[in-house]
This record gives sequence, C-alpha cells and structure tokens, in this order.
Amino acid sequence: MIFRSFYARLSILFLILVFILGGATLFIAFDASTHLFGEVDQLLNREYAANISGELLAITSEDPTGEKIEEAIHYMMVLNPNVEIYLLDSEGLILSYFTGEGKTIKRDRIDPKPLELFQASKGYDSILGDDPRTDNEKKPFSAAAIQLNSKPGWLYVILRGQGFDSSLALVKSNYYLRSGISTFLIALLFTLIAGLFLFFILTDRLRKLSEDVQIFKEGKYNHRTEIKGKDELAQLGSTFNEMAKSIEEGIQKLKEADHQRSQLIANISHDLRSPLTSIRGYLETLLLEENNISETEKREYVEITLRNV
Repeated sequence: MIFRSFYARLSILFLILVFILGGATLFIAFDASTHLFGEVDQLLNREYAANISGELLAITSEDPTGEKIEEAIHYMMVLNPNVEIYLLDSEGLILSYFTGEGKTIKRDRIDPKPLELFQASKGYDSILGDDPRTDNEKKPFSAAAIQLNSKPGWLYVILRGQGFDSSLALVKSNYYLRSGISTFLIALLFTLIAGLFLFFILTDRLRKLSEDVQIFKEGKYNHRTEIKGKDELAQLGSTFNEMAKSIEEGIQKLKEADHQRSQLIANISHDLRSPLTSIRGYLETLLLEENNISETEKREYVEITLRNV
C-alpha cells in the first residue's frame, strides 16, 4: 500500500498543513484588509463631521429633533451616500437622523466614550464607534462636538454606511476571490514542488538504509550501508554499521567455537578408541578363553583392563 510508505505519509501530512496554513493566511489577509480600509477611511475623513457641523449649526441651535434637521441630514446624505449622519446628546442618545425607506436603526443610544477619544486624538487614532443600524457592530466614524439648543451634543457620522458595505462586499468578493485563490494556488504549487522534492531527498537516505538492513537480514552479514552527512540519519547508519560489525564478529566467533568443538570431539574420540579397543580385547579373551588360561593370566588381563580404564 502506498500509504505505508513513510515518504507518502509525510507528504500527505505536509499537504494538509499547507492547506491549513494557506487558508489561515487568506483569512488573516482578508480580515486585515478590511481593518486597513476602515483605518484609511477614518484618517482621510477625520474632519468630515467638523466640516459639516457649521452647516447644521443654525438649525441645531433651534430644534435638533425637527423636520428641518432631518431634511438637512437627508440632503447631506444624498450628496455623500456612503455616510450616515446622527445628532446625539452628550450621553450618546440619538436625537435626529435620516434613514431611507424601509431602513431603521436598532439602537437609540451609542457609547460616547469613543467619540471623546476621537476628539482628544483629533481623529489620528484608529477608533471604532457603535453602528446604530446593527446590534453590536462597530465602524469607523467622524465626530464633532456641537451645540444642540444651547446644550452640548455630538454630530456623529458613520463613514461606511450600509450602502458602502454592500458595494465593498460585492467588489471584495470578486477581487479577493480571484486574487486570493490565484495567489494561494501559485504559492501552494511552488511549496508542494519544493517540499515534496526536499522530502524525497531526505527520505531517500532512509529508504537506502532500510534496503541495507533488509540485505543484512537475508544473511549477507558483511554488507554495510553508506549514509553521508552529519545528521541523525548518518549517525543511525554509522550505528548500524557498528552493530553489523559486532554481529558479524560474534557469528565468526560462534563458527570458530563450533569448529573447535568438532575438533575436540574428534580428538576425544581418537584418544578413547585405543584404550577401549584394548579393554574390549582383553574382556573378550577372558570370556572366550576362560577355561584355557590360568588364574595368573586372568589377573594380568584384569589389571591391564583396569589401567586402560
């Protein structure tokens, strides 16, 4: 099976990691670009609220919640449909705004703290404020302190309204999809080619070592491996050669010991053959010539047999 190969499993693992890292990179890049657009938009339009506050001052000083202020806001939003304009009191309560047909706001109050930070930094710090048309989303804005019927308030301008978001999402979905996937596929292709080639080089030495071990296992005890380098694989190859040398020497010693054992048995057999032959001869003589030999000869034969034993 191909998946039993170390190279195949290592390559599949590498492929999975590349896809995971590539997807994470695309996600981070898309998310970072969205924040970048917001920061640039806020920096370029940091004085937008201050510039239009003068045109609303005459109206807001009389009635900040009347039809005139709504008409003025509507007019300004017609001139720049990418923004949304709100009049707030000092606590962030929305007093006046204008929405198109079928559009409503989901909050009647926003947090005034980001507006204070924006004013303190003069719009140079990247700060996000509450979007009244959503429950919890935040967007780049421009803000300016303004008098509302002799009371302090805020002119709050969302720089990227829903119309802008819709257009941007459409453009981004096409542009990012094309550029992001193209870049990802090109990077993936080159990474895979380079990675698989390097893995092949690294595992080639391991495969060679495996083949040498198999040859040694088949009985060719004088076989040695040649793994170049100074890394762990080279050390493993050197250790295998030392082990093979030790095993070969042990086998040679076993052969020599077996040869010596055979010689010893042959020598012992030879040394035992002469006295045993003598003993057998005298014993057979005693049995066959029992009645024809004297007692003195019998005793002599027994003493000779005893000496041989």
